[in-house]
Amino acid sequence: MSGGPQPEAPEGQTPATPAAVPVSAPRAQTIDDLLVHAIETLKGQITLHTHVVSSHLVASVQGLEHPAAVDAFAMYALVAGIGQGVRVNLAIATEMLGGGPPFGAELQRDVARIIGPDNTVSDDFKEDQRDPWFTECLSHALLNISRDVADLGPPGRLEALTLVHTDVRDHGLDFVGLHIEQAVLALNVVEAKASQNHASQHGSATATLFAEIDAGTRDAEIRAKVQLLREALSPGGQALITPSFWHGRRAYLAVISYGAASTFAPAHPRPAYAGLAVGADRIRLLAVPLSNYGQFFDTVADRVRALVPIVVQTGTGS
Repeated sequence: MSGGPQPEAPEGQTPATPAAVPVSAPRAQTIDDLLVHAIETLKGQITLHTHVVSSHLVASVQGLEHPAAVDAFAMYALVAGIGQGVRVNLAIATEMLGGGPPFGAELQRDVARIIGPDNTVSDDFKEDQRDPWFTECLSHALLNISRDVADLGPPGRLEALTLVHTDVRDHGLDFVGLHIEQAVLALNVVEAKASQNHASQHGSATATLFAEIDAGTRDAEIRAKVQLLREALSPGGQALITPSFWHGRRAYLAVISYGAASTFAPAHPRPAYAGLAVGADRIRLLAVPLSNYGQFFDTVADRVRALVPIVVQTGTGS
C-alpha cells in the first residue's frame, strides 16, 4: 500500500477522475501479467484506516478514486470478473482465451450485459446490478491483496477463492475462500453490498446472512463450494479438509461501498454482528467510502469497456 493517503480534492470541487488518461496497459505477454499488474497497482494506491470495535473489526479502504487505482480496478473487474475462467486464485483466465474474434465478441457481449453498453442505463440498473457487481469484484481484489495486507482479509493466509458472480441477483453466497489458521483449514465468507445512501441497511443484511451460516442453513451451499475449491489447494491443504470443518473455524467479511457523505458509521458497534457466534475478532467490515459515488462507478464502467480490445489483443497475441 502507499505510505500515506492520496490528496483529496479541495472542498466543493469534484475529485480527479481518469477521464483524461489515455486507455493503455503495461506491456504484457499474458492475461495473467495484466491481472498481476492490476493487483500490484491497487495495493500501491489504497490506504487503510483500521479500528477495533466491540462487535467487529473495521478497515476503511481509501484511495480507490485515484486515476491509477481506477484503471487497475477496471482491468481487474474485466479480467477476473468478466473474463474469468475456471481458476480461482491469481492464475486467472488464461486457458479460456484460445479463440480470436469469438472470444472478443463474447467478452463484449458480457460486458454490455453485466455493466451496460454505456452509462445511459437506468438508475435502477446501476443501483441494483452494476454498482453491486463492481463492489463484488472489488471485494475479490481486496481478498487477493490480503495475502500481503492482512487487515483486508481473514485471520490467516488466503489459499483459495471462488469466482466472482456474473449475476448479482443470484441469492447465493457472493463468494467463499479457504485460509490457514495455525496449520488448520478455515472458511471465510464474503458478502458485498453497494449503496450511495443506504449502507446501514445493507450492513444489517450482511449480518442476517452470516446468522444463517451460524444456524447451518447454508451448509449445503458451502459444502459444494468447498468441493470446488479443493482442487486449488496443495495436497497438504486438501488433507486438512474434514467434514463440516467450518462449523468450528470460519470468518465473516462484509464489504460495503457507499457515498462518503452518507450517515453510515462503520466504526460504530453493530448489535447484529455482536450476536453472531464467531466472535468480534472473526467479523471484518471493509468500508469503502467514495467521495463521488456515482461518478466513480460510471468512470470504472467506461474504463472497462475501453480496455476490452487490450485484453482481447493480449489474450490472442494479435
